[in-house]
Amino acid sequence: MPFGLAFEADGLYRPMEAKIQQPTSLASFLLGLGSTTLSNRIDTWEFPLLAKYRLSLPIMRPYFEAGPTFRTLSASVAQHISGTGFSAGIGLETHIRRLRVAPEVRYTRWSSDASDTAPFYIPRRNQVELLLYLLY
Repeated sequence: MPFGLAFEADGLYRPMEAKIQQPTSLASFLLGLGSTTLSNRIDTWEFPLLAKYRLSLPIMRPYFEAGPTFRTLSASVAQHISGTGFSAGIGLETHIRRLRVAPEVRYTRWSSDASDTAPFYIPRRNQVELLLYLLY
């Protein structure tokens, strides 16, 4: 696309672990004592759809990107976890011979989860990741 603009669509597989604190009795729930932690593995696929702007510099090309992100989840707790978010990232693209290398830092803020998960499930809405693209 012209003017250093581009569009990127990714499919990223990410396993997640959900830890759910469950009280052992009503009394322990009311007093905050005696709970059992259940762990559940969730397979997720994330699909960021990003608009990208590259600066035209001779050797290294810094870029900025932003756009919506969607995810699908494979577990029964999936109905309580948000499937939409917003991502933004910065990176630096360069060439090493025929190989195009682009390290990137990407931040994703997930939408609020269902309110019926509290107090047993406390999600993390912020996600920061370091990505490395290698294109030949």
